[in-house]
Amino acid sequence: YQRRVRGGEMVADCVDPALYDSEEVLEEMDEEEEYLCAFVAFQINKVDGEGLPHYSNEAEATKRYPLFKECVDYVKGLNTETDMTEFGVNFFCDMTTEEKRPYSSGDYEHYGEFGLGSGYDGGASETDAAEMHTTSYIILTATLANAFIVF
Repeated sequence: YQRRVRGGEMVADCVDPALYDSEEVLEEMDEEEEYLCAFVAFQINKVDGEGLPHYSNEAEATKRYPLFKECVDYVKGLNTETDMTEFGVNFFCDMTTEEKRPYSSGDYEHYGEFGLGSGYDGGASETDAAEMHTTSYIILTATLANAFIVF
């Protein structure tokens, strides 16, 4: 058997940032599996040192998914209000209001040079970062895919 997200998408196909990085793609997003696939791609394509680090467990991924989905819907709404500006998904899209507050208040020092909760070590541990990224991806994929798997 092969594991597929409902609608036929393979979980492995949910890695391209193009799944969430344009107004046109966001405008068309309305199915749960599209949000889920975009969320997986969002997590995989996080930039080290920006926003929250990769998720470390199932509970964290479960907490962050509704925040991401709400953010996508908010961005879609903003884009329908104007043709002058294009709004998009960014590293704030999986944060709570409280987690975003230091960025709007200018209190960056409290959270370190590279952002909220950053464990960035200046690149001294490329191997550790790659292992953490892979572990996070596996946890996230397993967690989210289990909710949408058909055999």
